[in-house]
This record gives sequence, structure tokens and C-alpha cells, in this order.
Amino acid sequence: MQVNDICLVNESISLEKLIVGPNGRLSAPEGKLLTVVVGGVEIDPAPGEYTGDIRLVITDYIDAPIEGMHARPGDPPEPYRAALLLEKDGPSENSVSAAYAGGTIEGSTVSGGTIASTGECFNSMIVSGGKYEIRDLTIKNCGHSTDDGKGLGAGILAGGDSETLLENVTISNRGIRNDAIVTGGTAKMTIRNSTLTCVGGTPEQIQAVHKIRPGKACMTYVSGGWGTTRAVNVQNDSSVYLENCTVRSDSWADGISSKKEWGPVKTRIYARDCDVELNGRHGYGSYAIGDCTNIFDHTRMAAPDVAYKVANELAGGEFINGSEIIGGRFGVMWQSNQGGRLIVKDSVIRSGRSTFIARSCFPNIYCENATLEPGNRCVLQMFDSDDPGFGKSEVEVDTEVAVKDPGHDVTKPQYHPVSIWGFEQPEWCTDLQATFKNMTIIGDFYNGITNAKKPMMMPPMPKPDGGKPAGGPGGDKPAGGPPAGMPGMNQKNYPINLVLTLDNVKLEGVISASRAQHAVKTISGSNRKEIYQVYDTPRPVVNNGVIVTLKNGTEWTIIGHNYLSALHIDETSVIKTPDGCDVEMTVDGVEVPCVPGDYTGDIFIKAKQLPTPAMF
Repeated sequence: MQVNDICLVNESISLEKLIVGPNGRLSAPEGKLLTVVVGGVEIDPAPGEYTGDIRLVITDYIDAPIEGMHARPGDPPEPYRAALLLEKDGPSENSVSAAYAGGTIEGSTVSGGTIASTGECFNSMIVSGGKYEIRDLTIKNCGHSTDDGKGLGAGILAGGDSETLLENVTISNRGIRNDAIVTGGTAKMTIRNSTLTCVGGTPEQIQAVHKIRPGKACMTYVSGGWGTTRAVNVQNDSSVYLENCTVRSDSWADGISSKKEWGPVKTRIYARDCDVELNGRHGYGSYAIGDCTNIFDHTRMAAPDVAYKVANELAGGEFINGSEIIGGRFGVMWQSNQGGRLIVKDSVIRSGRSTFIARSCFPNIYCENATLEPGNRCVLQMFDSDDPGFGKSEVEVDTEVAVKDPGHDVTKPQYHPVSIWGFEQPEWCTDLQATFKNMTIIGDFYNGITNAKKPMMMPPMPKPDGGKPAGGPGGDKPAGGPPAGMPGMNQKNYPINLVLTLDNVKLEGVISASRAQHAVKTISGSNRKEIYQVYDTPRPVVNNGVIVTLKNGTEWTIIGHNYLSALHIDETSVIKTPDGCDVEMTVDGVEVPCVPGDYTGDIFIKAKQLPTPAMF
């Protein structure tokens, strides 16, 4: 068969030879899709000559298998194609089965074989419903995707209410936004004893794709780096459980997003006994947003930028049972979070710079028997958001000087009305709460937040009824509101205190309000590594209260100057200096003994200076 012009293929056919001329193009009938398979490998046929087992396969369009990913009214349907399309009632005849070689399908079990592709937006497998077991399968997917958020071109895309078990599966994906695993709907996926590897596009490929689809080739610099491909992308109310798996990527390790509703956070990714690593120069390890929490249980995760990113509402996470978390720059970063809980227990976080950074938000941190190793000695930094927002090329930082808000109490946790997922909460703690228990810490804690206005990533969307959404516990779901995941960005900006509890802790370091400053004044794509790079100088409290509780035998060995707004020392705890000198503490400028008790006001603590004898 020779194709020199547009050639309409009306039905599936087999060939032994195909010649595509310089202007040749194969097309499917209206409402149909065409897939070309040569020697068992799906391809996008370029001009040239092909011989061997050639299949031209015509399939129907299928419904988007991920909730919320359907085309908007009037838009054409997405061109989903898959070597194996597994539906609720069994494998579909709409599969491109010519691209599945060497394996068997018996009922709901797929055993062995290889699926290989080099074309754009070709899924190796789509599971839209039912229960399936996939064993000993190899996937080699080397195309690009127009939209990994819709799972186009993913190695395995699971949606609907499907339940899928993958065991001893190897996925090797290469290409821009060509994810290994994408799940959506209420799908549940278990992955055991498997290897997932994703290699993103080269700079030349990224530039070429960007010319065709601007902004779709890589993530924005607001993450401090850039990347092109996720290994595991969990959306909607779906979940993925990984056990004894190896995950490798050169840009993003795993991404996660979900629909928003009032209720507890949900575990979206649970990784047990896994090894997750980004091999490239950029990228984060894992991401949780909205009502998601990712759990890493006896798992190693290493990323060149931020190991774990947490954004919006009540998202959180857990590092437990001997997990080792490594961030080339930072351990955990929060943005727009409204009280989500992070648990670190019996685990290690190592980072090139700070362990925890919270940008204009108020998560809840609980660490017990953990080892924290920040490269810059800073355990926790709180500072104004330096996120330029979507679609912005640059952002000026450190433009605000804190101005005292007479209505803000820096001596105790503050509660205000907030909107979470569009649900109004009349009283919600808007301070960052952090508890450290049964551990030794060498490092510093700074609250450098001003009352600067947060950037607005998206404009607030009007509600259909023009009023506030009803809801909250026992209420109805809101009729409208800001975009999912964004309400925390678009509500009143409150000053944020640090509420720090040290429970049976030996700490050597600074705890203080601070003046947080970047090394540059404007952050853009050209200097994106400066995002999050904040330097603190201890300064008296303005609106950035520092409320500290020492209990159950805590020993705080102070370093340098420490400015607090409230301090509780129980009868078993002590503040001391490294060299055994006395501690000097003043409250509202008056020196007081540093003994157990409760103190509020402008508190300043440092080592007492001894008079220097004259030298002769």
C-alpha cells in the first residue's frame, strides 16, 4: 500500500508493506480513530517504507475514563486509544490488541506479554471498570502526551470504579507528560513488586512541543525547577497502594489532585517498602493538594528540589516506620494550607537547606522520634508567599514591612472564620501548630511572616446564586465558589503565629520571630532557584507571634538572640546556654529570672554576657 496524499482507511486491515510519501497521511472515517501497528509496536507513521506485520486498526471514540475529564460542551472528544481496553464486563473489542504481544487474557487476568508504542497519546492500557489482575506485563511507551491530566498516553490509565492489581509489572515510559500511572474517578489500584520508570523529554523536544502547545511541555518555575513527566498521577477520589516497588523519574516522582468536598482527608498514595528517586536535575518527590494525604511507610524518597509539596486546604502526609526522605533543597513545603496535618514518626528527613518551609499558611506538624538534618541548620521557616501564581512571569518579594495589627493577639492561638473548599468555618485555628516529641534537634525555628497580602493565583469566581455557599459540617454542598483548590488563596489574610511545643526534646538552636529576606528582589523563570531561598534575621515580634511550650524534661540550649511572644516552661524543663553561662531573659524590657512559669509580652532571651577582663 502506497500513500502519497490523504488516504481514508474505512476499516481495519493487515498489510505486509506500507509506503508513506512526503505528503502522505492516513486518516480514519469521521467519528473514528486510526492506529498503526508495525511488528507489534504502535507508531505515528512518518514518511518512509514499512514492511512486516502491519496493522491499520480502526476504533471508536470512548468516553473519558476519568471523572471531570470529559470535554466541555462543544469540544471534540479526546482521542483515547489503548492496546488493552478493560471495561466493567471484560476486555473490549475496541482495543488495539495488535499492540499487545506475547501474553494471554483469561477472564479478568492479564498475564505476561509486552505493549510497546512510540506514537503520541497512545495508552498501553485503560481500565474503565471492573476488577482486574495484571501480572508479569512489560510496557514500553515512548510517545508524548497532549494532556497527562486527562491520562492521555499514560502507560496505565484507570478510572471509574475499577479495582486493579498490578504485580511484577515493568513500565518504562519516555516522553513529555507521558505518565506511567494515572488514576481517577473512584478507582483503586494496588501495585506490588513492580518497577516504574519515566524519562521526560529532551530540551529540544520540550521546545518543539511548546511551539505546538504553549505551556503544556513542562511545569512552571513556581515549583523551583521544571519537569515534564509524572510517574504516578492520582486524581479525583482514586487511590494507589504501592508495595515493594521501585519508582524512577527524571522530573516529577508522583503528582496528586482530587475533587474537593467537606470531610476528612483521604489517603491517595500509600507507599510501603518502596524506593522512589528522581534522577534528574529538577523535580519534587510527591505532591498532595486539597483533601489528600500521601503516606510513606518504610520508604525511601529522594528528589533534587523539594521532597514533599503540600498545597491548599487540609492536605497532609505521613513519613513513618523508618522512612528516609531526602530533598536536595528542602524537605517539605506548604502553600495555601489551612491546617493540614503532617506526621513524621520514627523516620529521617535530610535536606540541603531547611527541613520545613511554610509560605503564608498554617499547617499542623507532628514529629516524634524523628531525625531532622537541615543543611542550613534551619528546621522551620515561615515566610510570606513568593509564588508568582499561574500565568505570571515574575513576582517581587520582600516588599512588605510588618505593621502591627492591634486586633491580632500574639500570645495565644488565634481562631477566625475561614472558607475551606467553599465551606464556611466560623472558628478555625489560623496559626501554624508544631509539636516535636522525644527527639534531639540541632536547628532553628523562625517566623518571618508579615501581614502582606497573599498573591491571587486565580480570580475568585462568582457563585451562581450571588451569595455565599452553604455548608460545613451538617450543611449542604456549595452551589459554586472559587476554583477547586483555590479558596485558601482568595480569602482574608490573617497574621500567623508559630505555636511550638517541645515535649521531651533536647534542642540546640534559635527560636525567634524574624525578618525573612530573599537574596534577590524579583523572582522569575530565569532565577527560579531563588524561590523559597529565604534568610532570617531574628527580630522582635510584630504580628508573627512565637508561642513556645517546653514540657516533660525538655532542654533548650539557646543560640544567639531569640524573640518570643509567649513562653511556658514546666517544672521539669530548662533553658540553658552551650557554655554554661547564665541565661538572660527580659519581658517587656524588664529582666526576669529564666525559671519555670508562664510569660507573655515582648520576650527576649540570650546568653548573659560576662564582663571581659582588661588585657595587659
